[in-house]
Amino acid sequence: MDYNRFVVAFEGISGSGKSTQINKLHQHLAERGINCIIIKESTISDSIERVLNKMENNVTDADFFHWFRKIIRIYERSKDYSEALTKTNDAEIVIVDRYKYTLLSILMELDLAQTNYSEALVGLLPDPDILFYFDLSAEEAVRRIISRGDPIRKYDSIAGLTRFANNYSRQFCGLKNSNIDYYKIDASNSIDEIHKKIIEIVLDKRTKNEE
Repeated sequence: MDYNRFVVAFEGISGSGKSTQINKLHQHLAERGINCIIIKESTISDSIERVLNKMENNVTDADFFHWFRKIIRIYERSKDYSEALTKTNDAEIVIVDRYKYTLLSILMELDLAQTNYSEALVGLLPDPDILFYFDLSAEEAVRRIISRGDPIRKYDSIAGLTRFANNYSRQFCGLKNSNIDYYKIDASNSIDEIHKKIIEIVLDKRTKNEE
C-alpha cells in the first residue's frame, strides 16, 4: 500500500503525558496553517465485541480466550491504522497516538513478537518518520492517573505498566541504528518544556523534507 504520509508516532505507558502533547502539537501545527490529523488508539468494534462476548460464555479454556481476544484486538487496531493512513489524503502530517510499537508490546506479552503472527498483524504498517517515546516510571504514571480521577484498569497497575515499559525499551534499544528519527522524552519534565522540544523536532524534520 502507498502510505505517502509524514507520520509522527507517540508511544509510552498510560499516564506518561502523550495525549496532552499530541493535542498541543496538533493545535500548534494547525495555528501555523499546517494540515494535520490525529489517529487515536482504536477499540474493538461493537459487532466483534458482541461475537466475543457470546464466545466467552461458551468457552472452557479461559487462558486461550484471553489470548484470542488480544489477537483480535491487535488485528482490529492494525487494520484501523492501515485504513486511516490511506484515507488521510489532505493531511500533511499524521499524528498517531500509540502505534505499531504498542501492538508489538502486546505481542511480546503473548510471546509472539518474533513469529509469523507479528509480520501478519503489524508488518505492513510503515515506520514513522518521527517516533517519540515518553519515558516515565510506572509509579509516577499511576500517581498521575489517580490524580486526574481516572479508574485504574487491570493493565494500569504498577506491575503491568512496568512490564509494558520494559517491552517498549526492548524494542527501542536498537532504533538508534535505524532510519527512524527516534527520541526518548523524559516525561517527568514540564509540559511546556516537552512541548517546545517536540515542536522543534517536528518542524525541523518537516523543513528538511521540503528541501
